[in-house]
Amino acid sequence: MMSDTISVGLQINNEQLKGEFEGILASQHEFRLAKHDNRRVADLLILELDEDRGKTLSQVQTILAASPGTEIFLTSSRMESEVLLEAFRAGVKEFIPQPINRAELEDALLRLKERHRVLEPIVLELLLAIEGHAQ
Repeated sequence: MMSDTISVGLQINNEQLKGEFEGILASQHEFRLAKHDNRRVADLLILELDEDRGKTLSQVQTILAASPGTEIFLTSSRMESEVLLEAFRAGVKEFIPQPINRAELEDALLRLKERHRVLEPIVLELLLAIEGHAQ
């Protein structure tokens, strides 16, 4: 279950773009950048679309299969409808177009927070129910 903060992992090769994401995330009190740790999966992973989009979308599916609670945002300068459709079918929750629009990213983060606020009580209730049956 999530704590009060949402951990965010960034897989972005473009250093300038990565810096923009880091700056915006730093201004959001509920979010913290996750240190690279193979034992813990971030609550949110922001991926930059690779030139080989099949590789990136395969990575999305692998991550979600291993950690269904992780949400993935994809960022790219490519906005073709085919790319967007494939991304959402793979399980991406939000698409952040480049160049980054701060308001759009903040709106996507707000939607993420709302999804987690709705799910947390449901998850807690399920855990309590499971624990009650185990006793």
